[in-house]
Amino acid sequence: EEGQNIQEGLMPSEAPDSGGLMDISFSFVAAKYLGGDFYDFVEFEDSKHIGMMISDVSGKGIGPSLFGTTCQAYLRILATNPSETGETLKNMNERLCENKNNSLFATAFYLTINLDNLKMTYSSAGHNKMYLYRSSTNTIEYLSGKGLVLGMFTPCVYETLELQLEEGDWIILYTDGITELENSTLELYGMQRFEELILANT
Repeated sequence: EEGQNIQEGLMPSEAPDSGGLMDISFSFVAAKYLGGDFYDFVEFEDSKHIGMMISDVSGKGIGPSLFGTTCQAYLRILATNPSETGETLKNMNERLCENKNNSLFATAFYLTINLDNLKMTYSSAGHNKMYLYRSSTNTIEYLSGKGLVLGMFTPCVYETLELQLEEGDWIILYTDGITELENSTLELYGMQRFEELILANT
């Protein structure tokens, strides 16, 4: 419980200020006290940009939680250019691979948003497909990008992609702690149920 309290304390308790342009909500519940998942926000010197990352470290317990905390620390150090999300993941991966003596790795999805024009830049390190809900068409699009998990191999290249957000759009970031949740008969919650939940509550 003490470790869980420390872990949760290392994650943001407030969303960054978007000047009223975006509503940002977030939640973290560890499956077994200490988890490898984490989320974090990035505030740049250039205040017109904000960044967000969600990550899932392999395994559960003390080791993965410390590896996740290391990822989080490198993000805060290395995320300096909001237009180079892929380069940030590349630099994080190189740091995580230095003198590595364990088998842990992390998937991650990292995005930045320009508050002046709502242009989003994003990259993925082997993470699940994230969701973009388009209000104008009431449909869900998948967001992904080329790039291997963090902390396993170097050098790696991470694709940097862009899209234009419109009023009413949603970005939904999550880890497989949602889609791989099991019921009493060991049936997975799955992506279809999650997408139906999103569309039913927009």
